[in-house]
Amino acid sequence: MMFDSLPRCGLLFPALLVVGALAGALPAQESVYPEWEKGMACFKASDYACCAAEFTKVVDLAVRDNSDPTGAYYMAGRCYMGKRDLANAERSFMKVLERVPDNGSTLIQLALIAKQRNENDKAVQYVNQGIGSVTEKGDKFLAHKVRGGALMVLGKRSEAAKDLQDALALSPKDGDVLFMAGKVAAEMKQYDKAFDQLNKAYAAGASKERGQALLGVAYKLNKYDVVARVGQALLDQGVKDTAILIQVGSAHMAVKQYEKAVATLLQVPGSTLAKASGLAQAYVGLSNWSEAEKYCLEWQKLDSKNPAVYDGLGRIYLSQDRPKEALQWYQRGLSNTGDPKFKDMAAKVEQRLKELAPTAPVKPEGEKS
Repeated sequence: MMFDSLPRCGLLFPALLVVGALAGALPAQESVYPEWEKGMACFKASDYACCAAEFTKVVDLAVRDNSDPTGAYYMAGRCYMGKRDLANAERSFMKVLERVPDNGSTLIQLALIAKQRNENDKAVQYVNQGIGSVTEKGDKFLAHKVRGGALMVLGKRSEAAKDLQDALALSPKDGDVLFMAGKVAAEMKQYDKAFDQLNKAYAAGASKERGQALLGVAYKLNKYDVVARVGQALLDQGVKDTAILIQVGSAHMAVKQYEKAVATLLQVPGSTLAKASGLAQAYVGLSNWSEAEKYCLEWQKLDSKNPAVYDGLGRIYLSQDRPKEALQWYQRGLSNTGDPKFKDMAAKVEQRLKELAPTAPVKPEGEKS
């Protein structure tokens, strides 16, 4: 998920950097507690259960000693975020705000919690409050990423695009941000830009969601090699979506990989226009006239006003030396579509039939009939 993984701001918040992040709210003597050092070690090792337990102990010790527990509350919140315990994380961060109301790092963490709860308006509000006071690169990146993602969901595409580009300026290879930026660009019909970003996002992590987004944009841009590669990977991952099968089949057709097109399109369930037309054309490409005829006739039933159907049927019958049937379909093409080209095509077949018609032998003069 895009907002499940938490960036490590600074250098994993060693004591002095936590002091900086909290604008001096963390008293230096807190770091003398053994529990503090153990909590930091657990945080660095991504042992968030241990981390949360140790910083909770530091909070209790600081309160007992009449010291300031602000920094311990902050670190406990970070540890609860690692555990995905949003309720306790939120409680810990709110304790920080009680003491340091304008602390940017804490406000950005609260924005992340709101985003994970799909409270997008609230996420934007928290970032707006905190982004001006954050100094760490990681905090700035997270602020733009969270707000950009929230604005995207809220349909504010231009604002979302700006935030996501600012996030990419800080971390150009972040797959989640590239994915969101690509989706926003696609929604804004900026397909070249969308393709570039989605392609990079897919390279950073070939998830099904990223693959499907890339596939859709690549198909619009006629980048059939990408459609075939990514689409086949999705199919191999078990994504049996009809639209993907048709897109991949069409991509194989475009690069004249007719056998692959047939193998893909035959997986499309039922009788559909895209399946019938695709298979008809693929079998023509393979000169498999019997199968081409079968699917072209099915195509005609589903799309009787399409001139390509009659064009295809005429070609199929002429290739099998069946000009009478080709003539019939050209005539039906003229009748059903009104396309004048079929008049000329029919006339050529009629001329061919005349040339093929047997002529009576000329009898010698004076011979009785």
